[in-house]
Amino acid sequence: MRRPRSQLRDIAGRRIIAEGLERNFWTDLYFNAMTISWPRFVAALAAAFVALNFIFAVIYDLGDAPIANARQGSLADLFFFSVETTSTVGYGDMHPQTIYGHVIATAENFTGLLLLAVMTGLVFARFSRPRADHLRQISGRDQARWPDDARFPDGQRAQQFHHRSDRQVVGP
Repeated sequence: MRRPRSQLRDIAGRRIIAEGLERNFWTDLYFNAMTISWPRFVAALAAAFVALNFIFAVIYDLGDAPIANARQGSLADLFFFSVETTSTVGYGDMHPQTIYGHVIATAENFTGLLLLAVMTGLVFARFSRPRADHLRQISGRDQARWPDDARFPDGQRAQQFHHRSDRQVVGP
């Protein structure tokens, strides 16, 4: 077994040494999804969507005319039926007409709903991730709200924290 090497990584403008990590995209997919740029993230989601629908189009093509109104041998018709099924649009021009078609459409719909939930979670996680400039703004707001002599109801003095330019959190 190959021993992983130390890696120098640049995360949010800070350089860290990662010990014991393999250099493989698939080892931490969530980390990679959270740290790539927005254009690459959206491109990866679009590529996954197209790949998933192409795979299901090929699976539909394995059956004997599973989709009504799809031209015989037209992978494009099956691909667009797959897109309509995954996105739950269902225009009605094409629909499953065999048991095989219904089973594949059911599996595809379930897979699409699961992946939609994962994509929604990733997008939410990326939007809600705190950044250093937001932390400084919140810290500044708290200082304006709590004067030096502010006290909590139990009589304890409120402590203020602020961020210095070197990003260390310091107290009074």
